[in-house]
Amino acid sequence: SSILNQNPELFVTPSSAMPGVMLATIQAYQSNELFAAYPRNEPAQISVRRLFEAYYEGESASIIIDKNRSWTNNLSLITTYISTQPKIICPVRNFDEILASFLSLIKNNPFREGQQTRINFVDQYLVGNNIPITDENRCLHLINSDGIVGASYNGLKEVYENEDTRNCLHFVEYEDLMRKPEKTVDAVYDFLGLPRYKHDYENIINMHQEDDLNHYGLADMHMVRPSISPRSISLDIVPEKVREAVKN
Repeated sequence: SSILNQNPELFVTPSSAMPGVMLATIQAYQSNELFAAYPRNEPAQISVRRLFEAYYEGESASIIIDKNRSWTNNLSLITTYISTQPKIICPVRNFDEILASFLSLIKNNPFREGQQTRINFVDQYLVGNNIPITDENRCLHLINSDGIVGASYNGLKEVYENEDTRNCLHFVEYEDLMRKPEKTVDAVYDFLGLPRYKHDYENIINMHQEDDLNHYGLADMHMVRPSISPRSISLDIVPEKVREAVKN
């Protein structure tokens, strides 16, 4: 997102609250006794649609790219309230590399009482469910259907396997972005039907830094390096049992 944000015509959001806010509003209507007694479905739909419009009112960019990993799990939100022709950019990477990255972040962010407001979100889930904190259990939670990796994969898989929705996806392979950034980003513009832009891959700035430490317990979870270059990560940090499981 920090690369595309170099283009003044684009605004790629940080991790967006919009899917959750829209779903919560829909659920509020559905569970409201007064609305059930006298439903006004069309105005309700309009109000949900206008949430998205109002949230980004005042942005100078002509194109908004709302970033949230759950959009593939909620494609109907887009087609019902935003656009009947959705386009979703999907950065993808091997499972074992994603897990290695998370485990590395967790080990680099040990909880320090008095300095942090919370433990990392992975360990918080394990503690809350009386599951021992081990690297294997951390990985299993992440790739389970209720973990952020597993849920993202399942949503992506569902959209991809449906011939009617497959074309709304554009995959950006991590290795392609690292080794062929210009060609890879040009393909994103082509997918979006937008004119290509000359990006500076040696001066990348995250203009929308999230408060990772206090909200996720993982400082620098969304850190952006100033230049694009391949970075090796040891997969040995991922338990062998998990590495074998994700191969399938």
